[in-house]
Amino acid sequence: EGRPKLVGHQWFRRLMASILVGLVGLLAVCFFGAGSASSATADAPTSVVATIPNSPRSATVSWTAPASNGGSAIFGYTVTSSTGGKTCTTTGATSCTVTGLTNGTAYTFTVTATNANGTSVASAASNSVIPNGSPGIPTGVSATAGNASATVSWTAPSANGSAITGYTVTSSPDGKTCTASSTSCTVSGLTNGTAYTFTVTATNANGTSAASAASNSVEPSSNTATITSASSATIVAGKALKFTVTTGGSPTATVSETGMPSWMTFAAGTRSKAGTATLGGTAPSTGGTFTVTIHANNGAGPDTTQVFTVHALAFTSAAAVTFTKGSAGSYTITTTDSSATLSATVSSKLAGLTFTNNGNGTATLHGTPGSADKTTSLTVTATVGTVKTTQKLEVTIAS
Repeated sequence: EGRPKLVGHQWFRRLMASILVGLVGLLAVCFFGAGSASSATADAPTSVVATIPNSPRSATVSWTAPASNGGSAIFGYTVTSSTGGKTCTTTGATSCTVTGLTNGTAYTFTVTATNANGTSVASAASNSVIPNGSPGIPTGVSATAGNASATVSWTAPSANGSAITGYTVTSSPDGKTCTASSTSCTVSGLTNGTAYTFTVTATNANGTSAASAASNSVEPSSNTATITSASSATIVAGKALKFTVTTGGSPTATVSETGMPSWMTFAAGTRSKAGTATLGGTAPSTGGTFTVTIHANNGAGPDTTQVFTVHALAFTSAAAVTFTKGSAGSYTITTTDSSATLSATVSSKLAGLTFTNNGNGTATLHGTPGSADKTTSLTVTATVGTVKTTQKLEVTIAS
């Protein structure tokens, strides 16, 4: 009593409204679940890096775990090669080795992460690597005439995963040769007054490259001035250069330069030091590669030139990095010289991290730290021949 009674059509409308509200709620649960995060795939992995191990037909790939796992634990990763679709998988580790690749073929790699809700989109492609194949083709081949000889220099190609063991220079005409383990050598037994060009091949354990493009043409002469000193030098960035240019030929050559960088100095020798010159100056602390063209002429033949290269070795990456305990991470250490070898000893305070020299003037500190600690100083050494420089890398493991 006191409440109005519902007539038939009013009761029916209220019943249908209640049913409709219930259906909407049920559909929302079916389509969206308790929360969208728990039904999402993970983000794509990041920082994918490929390196060549000391084994043929393979590449090791490492990466950083996705920023978001989509609300469901990641239980696997799959690495896929760009050519041939070769794969490797892990159950949570952030690196694995892809095998069955073709030596001498360039590859990049992508990584996907899988959780209970599915597989992520593929990561950005890694850097390109070439499993143990024959070397690339030497470039920048340059020849300087001498007396019945010519000195040939070139730029080293990629080793393609197996160290270059030697180079062969061949003349045209006559097919005269010289071999070297460095990037220059002198071909002898040439005929004075004959024009020659030269090609270079590189060899490693897996084979020999195709021949380079031909050098400039030179004509050996018994009188032509020659530049007999090396065509490059490596120093530590911020340190003084002191290099003596020497020449040969009769009469004694006059030495000059063109294209010298602003920090470099040049002094031609006089009297007892005629036919020589001294290169000096302090290289920039930021390092880099610098060139100057050296000229020698004694009036008995054409001007002899040499492009002299100074490699000022320095680290170009930051001297501090932070990793997080229990989380995979990777940090690339870089230098100004691609021929530099990097080394470091990882202390027990950095357990879980691995230092890898990449063989191209860089190195990678990577892994999953097992425990947090105060900042630890890691000494990294870069070496080119007898020249060395170090960097104190401050590594912090955050909790």
